[in-house]
Amino acid sequence: MLLIRRLTIGLLCAQTEDLPIPPCSTGSVAAFCLFCDLVTALDPRTGEALWGPERTAQGTVSASPVVADGKLYVLNEHGVTTVLSAGPEYRHRATNQLDGSYTLSSPAVAGSQLFVRTGTHLYCLGH
Repeated sequence: MLLIRRLTIGLLCAQTEDLPIPPCSTGSVAAFCLFCDLVTALDPRTGEALWGPERTAQGTVSASPVVADGKLYVLNEHGVTTVLSAGPEYRHRATNQLDGSYTLSSPAVAGSQLFVRTGTHLYCLGH
């Protein structure tokens, strides 16, 4: 269960034993990923759930979620990325498997490229 508290700057913070991962936000949607492959989107102004909890690809999530280009990227420890729309309605866009090696790193965004480091490779995705 997520316990939400409102911060003075209008952002939300989640506190739970299963949430080692910080939230990410588009400004109108705050997404929280649980350690056990669940993601929830909240309205950052009210704290109300917009959708979720929804399952991502099966596996432990240790990397921080990343928002880029209207998408939420959730990478699990098996190198599987779940791509969701970063909006007020749940929409699964894709699930992508990389090399399957142990992955703890959070994706990084640079321009129109997404960088993902697994245990064996550094990938640059984009155009």
